[in-house]
Amino acid sequence: MMFGKQVNKKRYIRVCAPGWWFVFILLPVLLAAWNTAFNLLYLVLGGLVSFLALSFLLASVALKNVELYRNAPRAAYRNQPFQVHVRLENKRRWWPLVSVRVERLGSEPAPVAYILRVPPGEAARVAVEEVFTRRGVHKLPAYRLVCGFPFGLVEGCYIHRDGAEVLVYPRVHNVRANALDRVPSSSHTATQGADDGDEFYALREYVVGDDIRRIVWRVSARMGKWIVRELARYNSRLVILALDTTYNPSLDNFDERFEETVETVASVAIMLLRRRHEVSIITPDDFLPGGDGKAHERKVLRMLARVGPTDGAKPFQEKIDALETLDSMVVYASPDPELWGTQTGHGKVLDPRELVHG
Repeated sequence: MMFGKQVNKKRYIRVCAPGWWFVFILLPVLLAAWNTAFNLLYLVLGGLVSFLALSFLLASVALKNVELYRNAPRAAYRNQPFQVHVRLENKRRWWPLVSVRVERLGSEPAPVAYILRVPPGEAARVAVEEVFTRRGVHKLPAYRLVCGFPFGLVEGCYIHRDGAEVLVYPRVHNVRANALDRVPSSSHTATQGADDGDEFYALREYVVGDDIRRIVWRVSARMGKWIVRELARYNSRLVILALDTTYNPSLDNFDERFEETVETVASVAIMLLRRRHEVSIITPDDFLPGGDGKAHERKVLRMLARVGPTDGAKPFQEKIDALETLDSMVVYASPDPELWGTQTGHGKVLDPRELVHG
């Protein structure tokens, strides 16, 4: 596993709360020694000042020759936690690194990990949990190392910023394949079928959401894993998902409904791809040609991770009309609930309420 290259780092020391209380106690001793000129008070004052000076000295070298690296996944799903692996290297020859706290910086700084001891010349690893609540490209928050060992009066700090970015996908839910049974094709009339279709297409491994009635028991027993029969409903297996991203200011909670629509499109697209359909996605600003397989799943998620509301200036329906000659099924998706289930253009607007979550 490769760890990210550090880009920016900053080291400094700071007096923490117990340190300020120590200074507060030190001042009366200073005034008493000054006014009384007692040698014993001067001796006590000298000891306290030396103790404080030693705290500053230890804090200044506490994180010297210590490096932090971290490795994060390139992509994650919205509102789903993922782990960032933090590696702390102690490059000193003689001194161990003791009692180090890892803090996440941002609007609300918070400690996220604690490392008790790292011997000289060795490294320690911890996993930090992160989560993003919005889609798109996000930078990881900066981390700060804090060490106040041994007295806890003055702390040495080390801020690490590496500019690491994470692409946040929309959430993907398990949905049933028969959710699209009532969506007509642009070039085919839907046929009545008990499953996805009425023609045998292939055998494949069972995935969550499949109807257990499609399990082929003899083949499953022979192969030692669940195998289901896949049926083809249409001659063409290309499904075009038309996502209307036009901003509608009159729609209440547009942002929330928009996110739900993007997640619905992502869920349907992934479900279709795992059933060996070809999936294409079109929006007013972008177009993803049809494809299948795991590589195409990533293309779908990358596209939907970056999609955002548009101003409606671009002719969306004209772009879909240009695809009319394709032998495909067109499924519309809109954040406007009044359009759900209505017939439009070459197909029907998907109603998320008809989706069955597995």
